Amino acid sequence: MSGKQSRHREFSVFQIIKYSIPASLSSLVGPLASVVDTSLIGHLGSHELAALSLCVSVIESFGWLLIFLVHGPTGNISFYLGQKKYEMVGKTIKVSLFSALSTGILASIFLFFTINQIWDLYGADSQLRSLATDYMNIRLLALPLSILLTSITGILRGLDLIVRSLVLSSITTILNFIISFILIYHFKMGLAGAGLGTLISLIIGVVLGFGQFFIGERARLFKLHSLNFFEVKIWKNFSKDSISLLGRSAFLVSSFFIATIVATRLGHIQLATHQIVLQLWLFSSYFIDGIAITGNIQVALFLGEGNQQKSIHYIKKTLVMSLGIGLFFMLRYFLFKDLLVGIFTTDRDIAILFSNIFLPVCLFQFPNALAFVTDGIVFGLRKFHLLALHMGVGFVMLFLPFTYLGYSSSSLTLVWVAMGMLNLFRAVSGLWIIRNYFIVSGSGTRKI
Repeated sequence: MSGKQSRHREFSVFQIIKYSIPASLSSLVGPLASVVDTSLIGHLGSHELAALSLCVSVIESFGWLLIFLVHGPTGNISFYLGQKKYEMVGKTIKVSLFSALSTGILASIFLFFTINQIWDLYGADSQLRSLATDYMNIRLLALPLSILLTSITGILRGLDLIVRSLVLSSITTILNFIISFILIYHFKMGLAGAGLGTLISLIIGVVLGFGQFFIGERARLFKLHSLNFFEVKIWKNFSKDSISLLGRSAFLVSSFFIATIVATRLGHIQLATHQIVLQLWLFSSYFIDGIAITGNIQVALFLGEGNQQKSIHYIKKTLVMSLGIGLFFMLRYFLFKDLLVGIFTTDRDIAILFSNIFLPVCLFQFPNALAFVTDGIVFGLRKFHLLALHMGVGFVMLFLPFTYLGYSSSSLTLVWVAMGMLNLFRAVSGLWIIRNYFIVSGSGTRKI
Protein backbone atom coordinates (compact mmCIF):
# COMPACT_ATOMS: atom_id res chain seq x y z
CA MET A 1 0.00 0.00 0.00
CA SER A 2 1.19 3.56 -0.62
CA GLY A 3 3.41 4.86 2.13
CA LYS A 4 4.63 1.45 3.41
CA GLN A 5 7.92 1.54 1.57
CA SER A 6 8.77 4.99 2.88
CA ARG A 7 9.39 3.52 6.32
CA HIS A 8 12.58 1.89 5.07
CA ARG A 9 13.64 4.44 2.44
CA GLU A 10 17.24 5.65 2.76
CA PHE A 11 17.44 9.41 2.65
CA SER A 12 20.83 10.31 1.28
CA VAL A 13 20.99 13.62 -0.57
CA PHE A 14 20.73 11.69 -3.85
CA GLN A 15 17.66 9.81 -2.65
CA ILE A 16 15.97 13.01 -1.48
CA ILE A 17 16.61 14.61 -4.87
CA LYS A 18 15.35 11.50 -6.68
CA TYR A 19 12.23 11.40 -4.52
CA SER A 20 11.65 15.16 -4.85
CA ILE A 21 11.91 15.37 -8.65
CA PRO A 22 8.38 14.03 -9.26
CA ALA A 23 7.09 16.31 -6.48
CA SER A 24 8.83 19.32 -8.04
CA LEU A 25 7.51 18.52 -11.50
CA SER A 26 4.03 17.91 -10.09
CA SER A 27 4.15 21.22 -8.26
CA LEU A 28 5.38 22.95 -11.40
CA VAL A 29 2.87 21.70 -13.92
CA GLY A 30 -0.11 22.54 -11.71
CA PRO A 31 0.27 26.34 -11.98
CA LEU A 32 1.57 26.15 -15.55
CA ALA A 33 -1.93 27.08 -16.74
CA SER A 34 -1.07 30.71 -16.03
CA VAL A 35 2.40 30.35 -17.59
CA VAL A 36 0.83 28.79 -20.70
CA ASP A 37 -1.71 31.60 -20.94
CA THR A 38 1.00 34.24 -20.38
CA SER A 39 3.28 32.83 -23.10
CA LEU A 40 0.42 32.52 -25.61
CA ILE A 41 -1.24 35.85 -24.85
CA GLY A 42 2.04 37.79 -24.48
CA HIS A 43 2.61 37.67 -28.23
CA LEU A 44 -0.78 39.27 -28.93
CA GLY A 45 0.31 42.59 -27.42
CA SER A 46 1.19 44.45 -24.22
CA HIS A 47 -2.44 45.45 -23.50
CA GLU A 48 -3.62 41.84 -23.73
CA LEU A 49 -0.76 40.74 -21.47
CA ALA A 50 -1.59 43.49 -18.96
CA ALA A 51 -5.27 42.45 -18.96
CA LEU A 52 -4.25 38.84 -18.38
CA SER A 53 -2.07 39.99 -15.47
CA LEU A 54 -5.12 41.48 -13.75
CA CYS A 55 -7.10 38.25 -14.11
CA VAL A 56 -4.24 35.98 -13.09
CA SER A 57 -3.59 38.12 -10.03
CA VAL A 58 -7.18 37.75 -8.84
CA ILE A 59 -7.50 34.03 -9.65
CA GLU A 60 -4.12 33.03 -8.21
CA SER A 61 -4.76 35.17 -5.14
CA PHE A 62 -7.80 33.03 -4.37
CA GLY A 63 -5.79 29.92 -5.16
CA TRP A 64 -3.12 30.88 -2.63
CA LEU A 65 -5.75 32.00 -0.12
CA LEU A 66 -7.33 28.55 -0.28
CA ILE A 67 -4.04 26.64 -0.17
CA PHE A 68 -5.05 25.32 3.25
CA LEU A 69 -7.21 22.85 1.32
CA VAL A 70 -3.93 21.23 0.19
CA HIS A 71 -1.23 21.59 2.82
CA GLY A 72 -3.30 20.68 5.87
CA PRO A 73 -4.78 17.46 4.46
CA THR A 74 -1.45 16.38 2.89
CA GLY A 75 0.34 16.34 6.24
CA ASN A 76 -2.62 14.83 8.10
CA ILE A 77 -3.05 12.04 5.54
CA SER A 78 0.67 11.21 5.77
CA PHE A 79 0.47 11.25 9.59
CA TYR A 80 -2.52 8.87 9.69
CA LEU A 81 -0.86 6.71 7.02
CA GLY A 82 2.20 6.39 9.26
CA GLN A 83 -0.10 5.27 12.10
CA LYS A 84 -1.94 2.87 9.72
CA LYS A 85 -5.28 4.51 10.57
CA TYR A 86 -6.73 3.92 7.12
CA GLU A 87 -10.31 4.85 7.96
CA MET A 88 -9.09 8.23 9.22
CA VAL A 89 -7.19 8.63 5.94
CA GLY A 90 -10.43 8.03 4.03
CA LYS A 91 -12.43 10.49 6.12
CA THR A 92 -9.75 13.15 5.69
CA ILE A 93 -9.86 12.62 1.91
CA LYS A 94 -13.64 13.06 1.80
CA VAL A 95 -13.56 16.14 4.01
CA SER A 96 -10.87 17.65 1.78
CA LEU A 97 -12.75 17.03 -1.47
CA PHE A 98 -16.06 18.29 -0.08
CA SER A 99 -14.40 21.42 1.34
CA ALA A 100 -12.51 22.15 -1.90
CA LEU A 101 -15.57 21.93 -4.12
CA SER A 102 -17.89 23.91 -1.86
CA THR A 103 -15.26 26.58 -1.19
CA GLY A 104 -14.48 26.88 -4.91
CA ILE A 105 -18.13 27.42 -5.77
CA LEU A 106 -18.51 30.10 -3.08
CA ALA A 107 -15.31 31.84 -4.24
CA SER A 108 -16.52 31.88 -7.84
CA ILE A 109 -19.90 33.37 -6.85
CA PHE A 110 -18.19 36.00 -4.70
CA LEU A 111 -15.90 37.08 -7.54
CA PHE A 112 -18.76 37.19 -10.03
CA PHE A 113 -20.57 39.83 -7.96
CA THR A 114 -17.48 41.83 -6.91
CA ILE A 115 -15.22 41.79 -9.96
CA ASN A 116 -16.06 45.38 -11.01
CA GLN A 117 -15.16 46.63 -7.55
CA ILE A 118 -11.87 44.71 -7.82
CA TRP A 119 -11.10 46.40 -11.15
CA ASP A 120 -11.80 49.75 -9.44
CA LEU A 121 -9.35 48.84 -6.69
CA TYR A 122 -6.69 48.01 -9.25
CA GLY A 123 -7.34 51.27 -11.06
CA ALA A 124 -7.81 49.47 -14.39
CA ASP A 125 -8.91 51.61 -17.35
CA SER A 126 -11.84 50.78 -19.66
CA GLN A 127 -9.66 49.04 -22.27
CA LEU A 128 -8.08 46.72 -19.71
CA ARG A 129 -11.49 45.96 -18.17
CA SER A 130 -12.96 45.03 -21.54
CA LEU A 131 -10.11 42.68 -22.40
CA ALA A 132 -9.99 41.18 -18.91
CA THR A 133 -13.72 40.46 -18.81
CA ASP A 134 -13.50 38.12 -21.84
CA TYR A 135 -11.04 35.93 -19.96
CA MET A 136 -12.38 36.34 -16.43
CA ASN A 137 -15.96 35.25 -17.10
CA ILE A 138 -14.78 31.84 -18.32
CA ARG A 139 -12.12 31.41 -15.62
CA LEU A 140 -14.76 31.96 -12.94
CA LEU A 141 -16.51 28.82 -14.22
CA ALA A 142 -13.19 26.97 -14.01
CA LEU A 143 -12.24 28.21 -10.52
CA PRO A 144 -14.09 25.49 -8.50
CA LEU A 145 -12.54 22.82 -10.73
CA SER A 146 -9.08 24.36 -10.34
CA ILE A 147 -9.35 24.33 -6.53
CA LEU A 148 -10.74 20.79 -6.58
CA LEU A 149 -7.91 19.53 -8.81
CA THR A 150 -5.36 21.19 -6.52
CA SER A 151 -6.92 19.38 -3.57
CA ILE A 152 -6.78 16.08 -5.45
CA THR A 153 -3.06 16.47 -6.18
CA GLY A 154 -2.45 17.31 -2.51
CA ILE A 155 -4.26 14.15 -1.43
CA LEU A 156 -2.23 12.03 -3.86
CA ARG A 157 0.96 13.48 -2.38
CA GLY A 158 -0.23 12.67 1.14
CA LEU A 159 -0.78 9.08 0.03
CA ASP A 160 2.81 9.00 -1.25
CA LEU A 161 1.52 8.80 -4.83
CA ILE A 162 3.57 11.71 -6.10
CA VAL A 163 4.22 10.20 -9.54
CA ARG A 164 0.47 9.84 -10.10
CA SER A 165 0.03 13.43 -9.01
CA LEU A 166 2.64 14.42 -11.60
CA VAL A 167 0.97 12.42 -14.38
CA LEU A 168 -2.44 13.94 -13.59
CA SER A 169 -1.11 17.50 -13.55
CA SER A 170 0.93 16.91 -16.72
CA ILE A 171 -2.04 15.60 -18.68
CA THR A 172 -4.14 18.58 -17.63
CA THR A 173 -1.42 21.10 -18.54
CA ILE A 174 -0.63 19.55 -21.92
CA LEU A 175 -4.31 19.55 -22.81
CA ASN A 176 -4.55 23.17 -21.68
CA PHE A 177 -1.70 24.21 -23.97
CA ILE A 178 -3.02 22.34 -27.02
CA ILE A 179 -6.63 23.46 -26.64
CA SER A 180 -5.72 27.08 -25.78
CA PHE A 181 -3.29 27.32 -28.71
CA ILE A 182 -5.97 26.13 -31.15
CA LEU A 183 -8.65 28.44 -29.76
CA ILE A 184 -6.38 31.51 -29.60
CA TYR A 185 -4.58 31.26 -32.94
CA HIS A 186 -6.80 29.08 -35.15
CA PHE A 187 -10.22 30.30 -34.05
CA LYS A 188 -8.93 33.82 -33.19
CA MET A 189 -10.66 33.83 -29.78
CA GLY A 190 -7.92 35.78 -27.99
CA LEU A 191 -8.18 35.93 -24.20
CA ALA A 192 -11.49 34.08 -24.21
CA GLY A 193 -9.81 31.17 -25.98
CA ALA A 194 -7.19 30.94 -23.24
CA GLY A 195 -9.90 30.84 -20.58
CA LEU A 196 -11.94 28.21 -22.43
CA GLY A 197 -8.88 26.01 -22.97
CA THR A 198 -8.21 26.08 -19.23
CA LEU A 199 -11.82 25.19 -18.42
CA ILE A 200 -11.93 22.18 -20.75
CA SER A 201 -8.60 20.80 -19.54
CA LEU A 202 -9.66 21.15 -15.87
CA ILE A 203 -12.87 19.21 -16.48
CA ILE A 204 -10.87 16.31 -17.90
CA GLY A 205 -8.30 16.54 -15.09
CA VAL A 206 -10.90 16.39 -12.31
CA VAL A 207 -12.61 13.35 -13.85
CA LEU A 208 -9.27 11.53 -14.08
CA GLY A 209 -8.41 12.59 -10.53
CA PHE A 210 -11.58 11.19 -9.01
CA GLY A 211 -10.79 7.89 -10.68
CA GLN A 212 -7.65 7.65 -8.52
CA PHE A 213 -9.71 7.45 -5.32
CA PHE A 214 -13.08 5.89 -6.02
CA ILE A 215 -12.01 2.96 -8.19
CA GLY A 216 -10.04 -0.07 -6.99
CA GLU A 217 -8.36 -1.18 -3.76
CA ARG A 218 -7.91 2.33 -2.37
CA ALA A 219 -11.65 2.96 -2.28
CA ARG A 220 -12.17 -0.23 -0.26
CA LEU A 221 -9.24 0.22 2.15
CA PHE A 222 -10.10 3.84 2.97
CA LYS A 223 -13.90 3.22 2.85
CA LEU A 224 -14.34 6.05 0.38
CA HIS A 225 -17.77 4.93 -0.82
CA SER A 226 -19.21 5.54 2.64
CA LEU A 227 -20.87 8.92 3.13
CA ASN A 228 -19.97 8.87 6.82
CA PHE A 229 -17.24 11.49 7.16
CA PHE A 230 -18.82 13.91 9.62
CA GLU A 231 -16.59 12.86 12.49
CA VAL A 232 -16.02 15.56 15.11
CA LYS A 233 -12.25 14.91 15.40
CA ILE A 234 -11.67 15.20 11.65
CA TRP A 235 -13.65 18.42 11.29
CA LYS A 236 -12.17 19.91 14.47
CA ASN A 237 -8.60 19.32 13.28
CA PHE A 238 -9.43 20.47 9.76
CA SER A 239 -11.10 23.66 11.01
CA LYS A 240 -8.27 24.52 13.40
CA ASP A 241 -5.59 23.97 10.77
CA SER A 242 -7.63 25.78 8.13
CA ILE A 243 -8.03 28.93 10.21
CA SER A 244 -4.28 29.17 10.80
CA LEU A 245 -3.41 28.41 7.17
CA LEU A 246 -6.07 30.84 5.96
CA GLY A 247 -4.46 33.56 8.06
CA ARG A 248 -1.04 32.76 6.62
CA SER A 249 -2.42 32.66 3.09
CA ALA A 250 -4.26 35.97 3.59
CA PHE A 251 -0.99 37.80 4.27
CA LEU A 252 0.76 36.04 1.38
CA VAL A 253 -2.08 36.78 -1.03
CA SER A 254 -2.23 40.39 0.13
CA SER A 255 1.44 40.84 -0.73
CA PHE A 256 0.90 39.72 -4.34
CA PHE A 257 -2.40 41.60 -4.55
CA ILE A 258 -0.89 44.89 -3.33
CA ALA A 259 2.17 44.45 -5.57
CA THR A 260 -0.11 44.07 -8.60
CA ILE A 261 -2.17 47.11 -7.59
CA VAL A 262 1.01 49.20 -7.42
CA ALA A 263 2.20 47.85 -10.79
CA THR A 264 -1.18 48.65 -12.34
CA ARG A 265 -1.09 52.24 -11.12
CA LEU A 266 2.45 52.69 -12.46
CA GLY A 267 1.29 51.94 -16.03
CA HIS A 268 0.54 49.11 -18.45
CA ILE A 269 4.22 48.56 -19.31
CA GLN A 270 5.01 48.14 -15.61
CA LEU A 271 2.04 45.83 -15.18
CA ALA A 272 3.05 43.66 -18.15
CA THR A 273 6.63 43.49 -16.83
CA HIS A 274 5.31 42.64 -13.38
CA GLN A 275 3.38 39.72 -14.87
CA ILE A 276 6.53 38.27 -16.48
CA VAL A 277 8.60 38.66 -13.30
CA LEU A 278 5.76 37.11 -11.31
CA GLN A 279 5.71 34.02 -13.52
CA LEU A 280 9.48 33.55 -13.21
CA TRP A 281 9.27 34.07 -9.44
CA LEU A 282 6.49 31.51 -9.17
CA PHE A 283 8.22 29.07 -11.52
CA SER A 284 11.24 28.80 -9.24
CA SER A 285 9.04 28.70 -6.13
CA TYR A 286 6.95 25.84 -7.45
CA PHE A 287 10.07 23.94 -8.50
CA ILE A 288 11.59 24.35 -5.04
CA ASP A 289 8.21 23.42 -3.62
CA GLY A 290 9.00 19.82 -4.57
CA ILE A 291 11.52 19.66 -1.72
CA ALA A 292 8.96 21.34 0.54
CA ILE A 293 6.28 18.82 -0.43
CA THR A 294 8.52 15.88 0.41
CA GLY A 295 9.42 17.59 3.67
CA ASN A 296 5.74 17.92 4.55
CA ILE A 297 5.01 14.29 3.65
CA GLN A 298 8.07 12.62 5.16
CA VAL A 299 8.28 14.64 8.39
CA ALA A 300 4.57 13.99 9.08
CA LEU A 301 5.00 10.30 8.19
CA PHE A 302 8.05 9.88 10.45
CA LEU A 303 6.34 11.62 13.35
CA GLY A 304 3.26 9.44 12.81
CA GLU A 305 5.55 6.41 13.07
CA GLY A 306 7.12 7.90 16.24
CA ASN A 307 10.55 8.25 14.60
CA GLN A 308 11.84 11.70 15.59
CA GLN A 309 15.50 11.04 14.88
CA LYS A 310 14.79 10.12 11.28
CA SER A 311 12.75 13.30 10.84
CA ILE A 312 15.65 15.39 12.24
CA HIS A 313 18.11 13.69 9.88
CA TYR A 314 15.82 14.34 6.94
CA ILE A 315 15.25 18.00 7.88
CA LYS A 316 18.96 18.81 8.10
CA LYS A 317 19.65 17.44 4.63
CA THR A 318 16.72 19.22 2.99
CA LEU A 319 17.74 22.57 4.48
CA VAL A 320 21.24 22.25 3.01
CA MET A 321 19.77 21.22 -0.33
CA SER A 322 17.52 24.28 -0.42
CA LEU A 323 20.57 26.57 -0.53
CA GLY A 324 22.01 24.61 -3.44
CA ILE A 325 18.73 24.93 -5.32
CA GLY A 326 18.69 28.67 -4.65
CA LEU A 327 22.16 28.96 -6.19
CA PHE A 328 21.04 26.94 -9.21
CA PHE A 329 18.13 29.28 -9.96
CA MET A 330 20.22 32.41 -9.39
CA LEU A 331 22.81 31.26 -11.95
CA ARG A 332 20.15 30.02 -14.33
CA TYR A 333 18.36 33.37 -14.38
CA PHE A 334 21.65 35.30 -14.78
CA LEU A 335 22.81 33.21 -17.73
CA PHE A 336 19.52 33.04 -19.63
CA LYS A 337 17.98 36.46 -18.97
CA ASP A 338 17.43 37.42 -22.63
CA LEU A 339 16.04 34.01 -23.51
CA LEU A 340 13.59 34.15 -20.60
CA VAL A 341 12.14 37.55 -21.47
CA GLY A 342 11.93 36.52 -25.14
CA ILE A 343 9.61 33.64 -24.24
CA PHE A 344 6.98 36.07 -22.98
CA THR A 345 7.28 39.20 -25.13
CA THR A 346 9.15 41.05 -27.89
CA ASP A 347 8.18 44.51 -26.59
CA ARG A 348 11.37 46.61 -26.17
CA ASP A 349 10.03 48.78 -23.33
CA ILE A 350 9.07 45.72 -21.30
CA ALA A 351 12.47 44.13 -21.94
CA ILE A 352 14.30 47.24 -20.68
CA LEU A 353 12.25 47.48 -17.50
CA PHE A 354 12.65 43.74 -16.97
CA SER A 355 16.45 44.15 -17.06
CA ASN A 356 16.28 46.75 -14.27
CA ILE A 357 14.34 44.40 -11.98
CA PHE A 358 16.33 41.29 -12.81
CA LEU A 359 19.22 41.63 -10.34
CA PRO A 360 17.21 41.59 -7.07
CA VAL A 361 15.00 38.82 -8.43
CA CYS A 362 18.12 36.69 -8.99
CA LEU A 363 19.73 37.47 -5.63
CA PHE A 364 16.61 36.68 -3.64
CA GLN A 365 16.53 33.12 -4.95
CA PHE A 366 18.59 32.06 -1.87
CA PRO A 367 16.12 33.21 0.82
CA ASN A 368 13.23 32.20 -1.44
CA ALA A 369 14.43 28.59 -1.59
CA LEU A 370 15.03 28.43 2.15
CA ALA A 371 11.63 30.01 2.90
CA PHE A 372 9.72 27.51 0.75
CA VAL A 373 11.51 24.49 2.20
CA THR A 374 11.16 25.59 5.83
CA ASP A 375 7.44 26.19 5.20
CA GLY A 376 7.08 22.60 3.96
CA ILE A 377 8.86 21.22 7.01
CA VAL A 378 6.71 23.27 9.38
CA PHE A 379 3.63 21.96 7.55
CA GLY A 380 4.86 18.46 8.39
CA LEU A 381 5.30 19.50 12.04
CA ARG A 382 1.73 20.88 11.83
CA LYS A 383 2.65 24.17 13.51
CA PHE A 384 0.32 26.14 11.29
CA HIS A 385 -0.52 28.84 13.85
CA LEU A 386 3.14 29.90 14.06
CA LEU A 387 3.37 30.19 10.28
CA ALA A 388 0.38 32.53 10.28
CA LEU A 389 1.81 34.67 13.08
CA HIS A 390 5.24 35.04 11.51
CA MET A 391 3.85 35.74 8.05
CA GLY A 392 1.81 38.59 9.53
CA VAL A 393 4.85 40.08 11.26
CA GLY A 394 6.94 39.98 8.06
CA PHE A 395 4.10 41.46 6.03
CA VAL A 396 3.65 44.45 8.34
CA MET A 397 7.29 45.09 9.28
CA LEU A 398 8.99 44.52 5.91
CA PHE A 399 6.69 44.11 2.92
CA LEU A 400 4.43 47.13 3.46
CA PRO A 401 7.24 49.67 4.10
CA PHE A 402 9.28 48.60 1.06
CA THR A 403 6.19 48.51 -1.16
CA TYR A 404 5.24 52.02 -0.07
CA LEU A 405 8.73 53.22 -0.99
CA GLY A 406 8.30 51.58 -4.39
CA TYR A 407 4.95 53.25 -4.98
CA SER A 408 6.07 56.70 -3.82
CA SER A 409 9.20 56.56 -5.99
CA SER A 410 7.46 54.88 -8.96
CA SER A 411 9.90 51.97 -8.71
CA LEU A 412 8.71 48.49 -9.64
CA THR A 413 12.14 47.23 -8.56
CA LEU A 414 11.48 48.23 -4.93
CA VAL A 415 8.15 46.41 -5.05
CA TRP A 416 10.00 43.20 -5.86
CA VAL A 417 12.62 43.95 -3.21
CA ALA A 418 9.66 44.02 -0.79
CA MET A 419 8.68 40.52 -1.91
CA GLY A 420 12.23 39.31 -1.38
CA MET A 421 12.49 40.83 2.10
CA LEU A 422 9.26 39.09 3.11
CA ASN A 423 10.69 35.74 2.01
CA LEU A 424 13.95 36.44 3.84
CA PHE A 425 11.96 36.91 7.04
CA ARG A 426 9.96 33.74 6.33
CA ALA A 427 13.20 31.76 5.97
CA VAL A 428 14.67 33.00 9.26
CA SER A 429 11.43 32.58 11.21
CA GLY A 430 10.89 29.11 9.72
CA LEU A 431 14.29 27.98 10.95
CA TRP A 432 13.39 29.32 14.40
CA ILE A 433 10.13 27.30 14.47
CA ILE A 434 11.89 24.09 13.41
CA ARG A 435 14.69 24.55 15.95
CA ASN A 436 12.27 25.24 18.81
CA TYR A 437 10.15 22.20 17.95
CA PHE A 438 13.06 19.85 18.54
CA ILE A 439 14.68 21.68 21.46
CA VAL A 440 14.46 20.11 24.92
CA SER A 441 10.93 20.52 26.29
CA GLY A 442 11.34 18.81 29.64
CA SER A 443 11.98 15.24 28.51
CA GLY A 444 15.24 15.97 26.72
CA THR A 445 14.27 13.80 23.77
CA ARG A 446 14.10 16.61 21.23
CA LYS A 447 17.27 18.10 19.86
CA ILE A 448 18.31 19.65 16.57
